[in-house]
Amino acid sequence: MEVKSTIGMDGRFDWPRKEFEKALRERDSYELWRIYRVADVAPVAKCFRNPAHMLATRQITVYSKVRKSAHAVCFRRVNGCPC
Repeated sequence: MEVKSTIGMDGRFDWPRKEFEKALRERDSYELWRIYRVADVAPVAKCFRNPAHMLATRQITVYSKVRKSAHAVCFRRVNGCPC
């Protein structure tokens, strides 16, 4: 399980390369939790179960800016808002 938070609703975040590889390996067992509007009174939590499958079926997209230890990842549902 990996948890990433943001103060807005944007889907972009840095995902450590090792976690990305773990998600690809573990598939059904892996959950990525995003917490949107974390500074608000009512933040929004969204679970992305098996992001590897979501990528393969183009339910989400990944924009990779490879750095030493992380990918810059944009988790956006293809049809709009991530939540």
